[in-house]
Amino acid sequence: MELYQLRCFVAAAAQLHFGRAAQHLQMLPSALGRQIRLLEEDLGTRLFARTTRAVSLTEDGTTLLRDARAILAKVEAVESHLRNRSLSNQWINLSSLSVILKYFYLFVIFPASQYSC
Repeated sequence: MELYQLRCFVAAAAQLHFGRAAQHLQMLPSALGRQIRLLEEDLGTRLFARTTRAVSLTEDGTTLLRDARAILAKVEAVESHLRNRSLSNQWINLSSLSVILKYFYLFVIFPASQYSC
């Protein structure tokens, strides 16, 4: 089971329409169907009941949908936290760089000896 497959599954389960879900994910419906089939094979269960007219979730599909949403929410929270830490560290590095450049400018480019009286 991969996160990409879970994202595909959640989109298809939310839409209950493979074409609209694929469009939302900017992929071909056949590619979405393949990801769902791979997920079903990996889990050893059918997640959708498909007919020519309708798509619905099986009992296992309903259970996975609840769990997949929680998993994806947790993954997104971790990604967001780490990105924010990274941005915070970059800000600290940039502010440190500005201090270093200021002193470089004052003491290297315009040394104090030029201003002695």
